[in-house]
Amino acid sequence: MLWWRKGEFFILNFNFTPFVTEQIQRSKHVTAFKYQGKFGIIDPDLVLKVPVALDAVDVDYAYSGQGMQRVQYGTKYGYVSPLTGELIVPFKYTDTRKPTNGLF
Repeated sequence: MLWWRKGEFFILNFNFTPFVTEQIQRSKHVTAFKYQGKFGIIDPDLVLKVPVALDAVDVDYAYSGQGMQRVQYGTKYGYVSPLTGELIVPFKYTDTRKPTNGLF
């Protein structure tokens, strides 16, 4: 896959092991993965849903809840759907807490 970053094209080559590929394909929802120090989100059909540009994904759900998963891009936080990977809350917060009653 070709990717544009910092004014240049480079190749993303996800070589998942057969075990990891099987685990991703068995998943009912999207899966976060780490590649060269950044995170991306991929669906069970191995289609990239979120580019490999995230600095952190709250996989332990310490700051996630209410159907949202916290992700970090640079110094800002936002929330994505743990089911589809779609951005729910844009990257505009410098800190967040676990969502409760629509507050984060």
